[in-house]
Amino acid sequence: MKLTTAARLTACAVALGLPVVAAGPAIAQTAPQTSTESTTAMAPRCGWLPGANEPYSVGFSGAGIRLRTGPSTTCTVLGLGYAGQSATLRCGAVGDDGWGWYYVRNNSTGVTGFVRGDGLTGVPISTLAC
Repeated sequence: MKLTTAARLTACAVALGLPVVAAGPAIAQTAPQTSTESTTAMAPRCGWLPGANEPYSVGFSGAGIRLRTGPSTTCTVLGLGYAGQSATLRCGAVGDDGWGWYYVRNNSTGVTGFVRGDGLTGVPISTLAC
C-alpha cells in the first residue's frame, strides 16, 4: 500500500511523540521549550548515526535519490539510490524542514544515510524513531 506524504509524516510524528498539526501542510511541529529539561524528540543533526535497528525492505522512488549524513538537505551527500534498487530501513525522524526522513542502507552499494520520505517507496506506517 502506497502512503501519501501526509500519512508518512503523521506516522513519523506519532513515532517520535510529536503533536500533529491538522491545518495547512502536514508538518509535525513541537511546542517551544519553556523548561531547562532536555527532550528526546529532537531531530538528529548531520553526521549522527542512529543506534536503532528496524530492518525493513524499501525501495527508491526515482533516479539519483540522495543519501545524506543527517535529516536535512543541508547535510552532506554520501551516495545515491536509484529506482529498482532496494534499501534496508532502520529508523525515521522528522527533519528541520518538517519532512519525514529515514535512515537506510542501499543494499546495492552498501552506503548508509538519511533519505527524505518522498525518495522512498514501501515505507511502513509504523517506523521506529531514530
